[in-house]
Amino acid sequence: MMIHEAQRTRFPGSLPDGFDCLRGSFVDLGFDRLGLEATKLDVVLLAFVGKGVAVPRTPWRLRFIRPVLSVVEPADGSEAVTLPGHWREGFS
Repeated sequence: MMIHEAQRTRFPGSLPDGFDCLRGSFVDLGFDRLGLEATKLDVVLLAFVGKGVAVPRTPWRLRFIRPVLSVVEPADGSEAVTLPGHWREGFS
């Protein structure tokens, strides 16, 4: 349950261009609303709380670093999971 809650987070500080949609007190990334099958959703969530998930067509990744705190940081190639192209559709 805690891993599923990690997608309800905040991204403090400055954000790279194109990621203003993550600005604010909290954002629900909505990975669970992207139509992913349960096993794929679990893989995405585990990657998000681990090494991070690559953001498609960007040099960035999203990574959960501690309760209710996440970052957008440069991808380093260690990401085993890339978000689907429609990843922004899950936001609320």
